[in-house]
Amino acid sequence: MVDFQPLVGYISDMKYRRFIQKKIFTALKDTPVVFLNGPRQAGKSTLVENLKFKQSHFTTLDNLLELELAKTNPAAFLNRFNSTLIIDEVQRAPELFIAIKQQVDKNRKPGRFLLTGSANVLLLPKISESLVGRMEILTLQPLSLGEIHDNERDIIDQLFQKKIGIPSKRIKIFEQIISGGFPEVHTRLKYERKSAWFNSYITTLIQRDIRNLANIEGFSKIPKLLSLLAARSGSLLSFNELSRSTGIPTSTLKRYFIILETVFLTYTIPAWSTNKGKRLVKSPKVYLNDSGMLCFLLGVNSESLEQNPLWGRIFETFVINELRKLATWTCQLINFYHFRTHSGIEVDLVLEARNEKIIGIEIKASKNLQLKDFEGLKYLKETYPDRFQMGAIIYLGSEIIQVDKEIVALPVSVLS
Repeated sequence: MVDFQPLVGYISDMKYRRFIQKKIFTALKDTPVVFLNGPRQAGKSTLVENLKFKQSHFTTLDNLLELELAKTNPAAFLNRFNSTLIIDEVQRAPELFIAIKQQVDKNRKPGRFLLTGSANVLLLPKISESLVGRMEILTLQPLSLGEIHDNERDIIDQLFQKKIGIPSKRIKIFEQIISGGFPEVHTRLKYERKSAWFNSYITTLIQRDIRNLANIEGFSKIPKLLSLLAARSGSLLSFNELSRSTGIPTSTLKRYFIILETVFLTYTIPAWSTNKGKRLVKSPKVYLNDSGMLCFLLGVNSESLEQNPLWGRIFETFVINELRKLATWTCQLINFYHFRTHSGIEVDLVLEARNEKIIGIEIKASKNLQLKDFEGLKYLKETYPDRFQMGAIIYLGSEIIQVDKEIVALPVSVLS
């Protein structure tokens, strides 16, 4: 029996440098199991296949023979290997997780397993509970602007530190929004070919992943629900209103919605509140996880983007998606919220650090700003002065505008 050898790793040359790789290596140095989840086709398999370890082995459960062995005899599947085992698409064999737990309990050396999956393990309680205290969960989102341009800027940390760097040169923002972040879409130059990819992606996800994950009826209604959610991206989530629009019972809609979140098609941002007793709107806001997917579902191309009546919410979705990508490798653990009072004062995004300090972010799909655009940030600053660290408007202009010491306007290029 060969003793398990902790990994020593590096990243080989890939088309895109993925900034989360440092967190993967850090986690593998002190944690027995690291789970890298994220949307299908976001680049997980490419990333882990390019990780080079001392005595490592890579296997994928997309291989039907490997999948059958993993499901029918998970202990035997694992016992074939004595080194760092990288298992791709592990959610296809939930039976493996108990066997992994048993192996880790016998030998808790770090870096034993690196798992990837296209389902959000936090929404699959039987899986996540089986490895509590043994597993660190990381999320690989589609490509960020910074990864596309190979510029590892961290605007979130800069805002918390009140140190804003010089923005990158102007980017072709409309093309970036239409393309989104899936790597393969960026290999397709024509809008029609990008649309064909998104169409196939949704079809495959429904026919394969969603069917495998959930025993629910009415799969044919999911594309319609996804289109309705696209038209509401950036809006408050109301299951009652969706039920009226779709004719689907609210209880069924909630089950569908959990599945869409589980496969990383949608997500919600909860409302931010404190113990001050302010009358705040408590409903979450819903977003699509990729701006390219959103534009495909809305039938929008780069020429019609600015004229679309939903342009403001499309831009908001794009910016928040970029910030969520940054948060997967930023130095701090950040929670995302939105803020809205019943009197109509709102801030699109509130980022809260573990020390309860907050950053307020407003998103404006315009090259020009007015003083009234800063009212929500000023309210947040005046109402919560002990927690307010900084406020920023991210907009389509090219200049940094300093309103006061804690409030600033930033061009969207700061995300790249």
